[in-house]
Amino acid sequence: MILQEAKKLTEATLNRDIPPNEIDDLTPPGMDDNGKTLLHRLPYFTKYSPQTKTIIESKNLLSLGRSLLNKQDAWFLEDTMHGSIFQTKTFNEGSKYKKIDWHIDFNDDHELSPVVSLGIYMDDSVIENGCLQVIPGSHNRPTTKYVPPSAPVEVKAGDMICHIGSIFHSSTTPIVSNGIRRTLYLYCCGGNYPGKGLPFSAEVKKYRIKKIFQS
Repeated sequence: MILQEAKKLTEATLNRDIPPNEIDDLTPPGMDDNGKTLLHRLPYFTKYSPQTKTIIESKNLLSLGRSLLNKQDAWFLEDTMHGSIFQTKTFNEGSKYKKIDWHIDFNDDHELSPVVSLGIYMDDSVIENGCLQVIPGSHNRPTTKYVPPSAPVEVKAGDMICHIGSIFHSSTTPIVSNGIRRTLYLYCCGGNYPGKGLPFSAEVKKYRIKKIFQS
């Protein structure tokens, strides 16, 4: 169901049926194995995918996020700052988005913080295709350019990974030269709701963010 709605949202985005300010501007389009345009990031996914939202509610994932943050008034990011994000990595020659450089999702002083990320994996994520890597304990240290040793987090399709937004993490260079890895990211926020329709980040920061995605 989630993959079906991702396909529909991709088509709607390519057809310009989605408002321009709700279309990703951080990653360049790629190409799938059939030569068709592939969008690597689909913002506001649960806003445009009602069946996915129903699944999330039926699994009571908001309660899980609130429990992890120990904040019973925490809320899911949905209609502002890109909301939930469906992310696709492909490993063919037409892809410009195969890895993500070391980064944190949210600083401790970000208006949404504290934030916990819930990543629902549509495909196996293993070392060979550049799985998530984290620096254990880095959320308790000052932010800097950490280097390995890091810990790989391998999962099967259908698994979910939860991590605090301030932990240092990356998606490393894949070994494989084909395949696909798709993930739906939900963000449970303990900060105050900032208002509807705000941009993902300030324009002055976008160059640095794009470098993370296109490293």
